[in-house]
Amino acid sequence: MPTPAVMHWGEAEVRVAADGTSVRLLRGPDLVVELAWLGVKGAPAEFEAPDEVEHTLATPEGRVFQRHSVLEGWRSRWVLTREAHRPDVVEDRLRVRPGPEYALWSWGSGVNALLAVAPAHTAGPVLGLRLEQGYLEEFGDPAESSASVDYLVAPAGAELAAGERLTTSLVSDWYPMLDDLAGRLPPWLNDTQLDAEESWWGDVADYGLSAPEDVVVDFTDGMVSVTAEVGRRILDVQTPRGLSRIPLEWVPSPESVLHEVAADAVGRGDELDVAEALCVQFAADRRALWLDPSAHDLLDRVDWAAEESVLGAAFGLARGRSLGEAALVSDALRLLGRIPAGEGYGRVAMAGWITS
Repeated sequence: MPTPAVMHWGEAEVRVAADGTSVRLLRGPDLVVELAWLGVKGAPAEFEAPDEVEHTLATPEGRVFQRHSVLEGWRSRWVLTREAHRPDVVEDRLRVRPGPEYALWSWGSGVNALLAVAPAHTAGPVLGLRLEQGYLEEFGDPAESSASVDYLVAPAGAELAAGERLTTSLVSDWYPMLDDLAGRLPPWLNDTQLDAEESWWGDVADYGLSAPEDVVVDFTDGMVSVTAEVGRRILDVQTPRGLSRIPLEWVPSPESVLHEVAADAVGRGDELDVAEALCVQFAADRRALWLDPSAHDLLDRVDWAAEESVLGAAFGLARGRSLGEAALVSDALRLLGRIPAGEGYGRVAMAGWITS
């Protein structure tokens, strides 16, 4: 197998496949991220130096000139051209695959896209990939468990004619933590997850704005506010650099979610498992659900002590506190003492300390 080109970037290595079809960043023995322009046919490097590698790759409709360098940070540049005599729609995609010990975050979309590859089990360092030129938009709706994410390199329907070029350029650098990278975001991308019917505010009044019909857009003192019911919306902003797509999400209140889950569990009338029982008890404690005698009977029949789990201890504490039964709280604390510390343990232990 041909040997990849290796470029040293501080404590990391950038390894470009010999045929140019992918590039990998490794920190020590661990893969941090892999980038690949999809659908290309590989070719030997046209230029290779200790700090720069260039390839020209073939696509079904044209070519991609690719350069990776570590002269000033890690820079990746792709230039797409077409050979057809008439314009073709650009459907090319860039695939980003984080290593098994890393998670991929996407902030914004379009010309202001910013990607973060963060360690799954520590706060940092975090790799930030900033779009210096071009356009990136998530393709499809990748799940949280997806091994990779594909990004469109042009807005849907965009065309490229023979003789035209489409450039995608990423500049990558290390940041101590995610918050340090977030400081590079445009102000309007800092807070895009909102409570139901809360207004999003952005200093985008001077730009062209396009929003779905089911949102309310207001202009006040040079600021734009957008309000909507629960759900995800995309706000399109035409900035001087091009189209920026802002993902806004309005989330329901904890009480409304608890009510829906708990009401469904109680309404079935079947035996409750510990997780369902905990939701029902929390809903009652927050006055999100009124419990009739049959619902109380369902909770009393839950064998939470047999679970030998953090959820079991949490339910025992919540139930004991609700009923004012000190013995029930003591039993739950003894159960908690027998369980190895794990996810959620500290929160339940604190609740037990407050309750007792």
